[in-house]
Amino acid sequence: AALAYQHMVDQRPGPQSYSRAAHLRWLFGDLDGAIELMALAVQAHVVSGSESTAWFQTRLAMYLFQAGQFDPAEKILTTTLARHSTYAPALLVLGRIHLAQENHAQAVKIFTIAETINPLPEYQWLLIEALLNNGQTELAHAVEQRLKRTAITEDKRTYALYLASVAGDAALAQQLAKAELDVRQDVLTKDALAWSLFAAQQVPEALMSIKQALSTGTRDARLFYHAAMITRAAGQNQQSLHWYQQALLLQHMLYPSERENLFSTFVKNQPHVTTVSTE
Repeated sequence: AALAYQHMVDQRPGPQSYSRAAHLRWLFGDLDGAIELMALAVQAHVVSGSESTAWFQTRLAMYLFQAGQFDPAEKILTTTLARHSTYAPALLVLGRIHLAQENHAQAVKIFTIAETINPLPEYQWLLIEALLNNGQTELAHAVEQRLKRTAITEDKRTYALYLASVAGDAALAQQLAKAELDVRQDVLTKDALAWSLFAAQQVPEALMSIKQALSTGTRDARLFYHAAMITRAAGQNQQSLHWYQQALLLQHMLYPSERENLFSTFVKNQPHVTTVSTE
């Protein structure tokens, strides 16, 4: 894929080739390279104000958010939403920035609009998290019911993660993750399978799957969080602490319930472990 995308960039440099190469950089753990290429995609896109421009800008904002550059990311999203006020992916990233900053009421407002436009499991899960952290338990329950009605057909992978993380149905989570793996044998699907196996207390199998997910060098907070939990359960304490520290560097990318579970496992059980990044 890397060779093919390099040929594409050489023959026809432009937003389509830059954005694909950026995603590949991200998959290999090169966030700075991904930001550089996606910025080129935004600059090279000549159809100003189109929905494709909004997509490029939103992807760039997501990479900047991962890099901890909240203000530049929010500025790009504000520009995008000024032209496309109902562009749900931009609203999703903007809501995540507010959620990471614990601006729960604002996150609820943004996710509510985004979920109305795109009633998909990822949007619904984030809205549930924001509502719960804003003390709106009944509304969160109502959103969860909507999620459960349609999630299997809409997004098996996200629903598998939700079931393994929140709903406690490890058997269905594992079934959905395996079904998704038949379609998409990528890093994030292998991670979802690992997490569902872990929820089912199948630690050796989960360990094998998470190692496969980590093998490309992808830097992803949820991937590191899962790796920390699984290696800890497997008794690999040094590896577990390493992945905990990696997740800690990207903790703003985790959902609130994931951060709480990570900290309660490592900090409360091991008081000498810090929650402060030393990067």
